[in-house]
Amino acid sequence: RGSMDAVAKELGVSHRTVARSLRRATDLAIQAGMDAVGTGMVPAMAWIKTKGTKDQPGYSLMLKPAADDTDPLERIREAFTDLPAAPPAPPPLYADEDLLTLYPIADAHVGMLAWGEETGEDYDTRKACDRLRSWVGQCVASAPASGTGVILVAGDLLHADDQTSQTPKSRHVLDVDTRHFRTLDMAISALAACIDLAARKHARVIVRILPGNHDPHSSMAVLFALAERYRDDPRIEVDKRPGEIWVYEHGQVMLASHHGDKAPPERLAMGLLADHRDI
Repeated sequence: RGSMDAVAKELGVSHRTVARSLRRATDLAIQAGMDAVGTGMVPAMAWIKTKGTKDQPGYSLMLKPAADDTDPLERIREAFTDLPAAPPAPPPLYADEDLLTLYPIADAHVGMLAWGEETGEDYDTRKACDRLRSWVGQCVASAPASGTGVILVAGDLLHADDQTSQTPKSRHVLDVDTRHFRTLDMAISALAACIDLAARKHARVIVRILPGNHDPHSSMAVLFALAERYRDDPRIEVDKRPGEIWVYEHGQVMLASHHGDKAPPERLAMGLLADHRDI
């Protein structure tokens, strides 16, 4: 308080005016820092530290935003509501309605960092996304012109669920490549490229994203982003039904998937028998 009083006296203003100006400068500094790293996220907390003088010791102040009781799922929906939709892709000239092609994507772990000297091969976000596009592209090129194509993400598309770089439940520390913001952006773009490729080959494309033990919440962000992107395309269905098990019937074939972190195969099979006996 002594330092601010001295500033107020020197400038000929009140102590309150100096305090208000300091708060405003702090807000601008925080915003400038967030702009510099290219994100609109609000920091969980910020520290302000002042220098001490011979007459007045320094002090530190922690600023924390007000508690947000909004449902995380609602925040994800709101974030992607106004995204422009992709224009509908032209359908293929021919597709066999009796056939279905399934493209399973399991444990891509986009955002993981591996050092080749330790693991035998380097791995990072860029390599994961490039491989995802390449793998799906090769599969689409070699697949028959099926009437239905299913892109099934069977969990752990992302290596980390948030910026803490830990598994949500067990809190295991993860080796991550980059900021979670960038990882989400690149994973969504890579998966959208895969969907666009499938839409050129199949008359109808179904997209299903299941949560894994690494990305139970981030997977929802990817899901809603893709749902908004393809909302105006009648040939692409992004399945937003909640649940950790996917079941689909095609002709006399039943397709089912689960990440496998919560149920062993035997129990999953018995559960499917109980819940989907008609199929």
